[in-house]
Amino acid sequence: MRWWVHRLAVTVVGYQLPNDVVHTTGPDTYEYRLLEQKQPGIDTDVFSVSVRIPRETEVTNVSPEPTSATNGWLGFEFPLNQDTELMVSFRVR
Repeated sequence: MRWWVHRLAVTVVGYQLPNDVVHTTGPDTYEYRLLEQKQPGIDTDVFSVSVRIPRETEVTNVSPEPTSATNGWLGFEFPLNQDTELMVSFRVR
């Protein structure tokens, strides 16, 4: 789906990641990382992504701070003026 907002293109993409992108960091503790890369020659963009946390888990660490947290989803939105790594760590309850 694509629509225009004040002459900017907005694209919404839904994607389910393979299980091997979540790494074990300790007993019943897991971590997911996503590197967002600023494209050379492009002015600062606003990057927005939502991450679904598995049921029966609790978040133990997150960076940067999410802008929203609702019903097992963490929402992140920030200006992408440099490469930024998103990290979510969680453990089984």
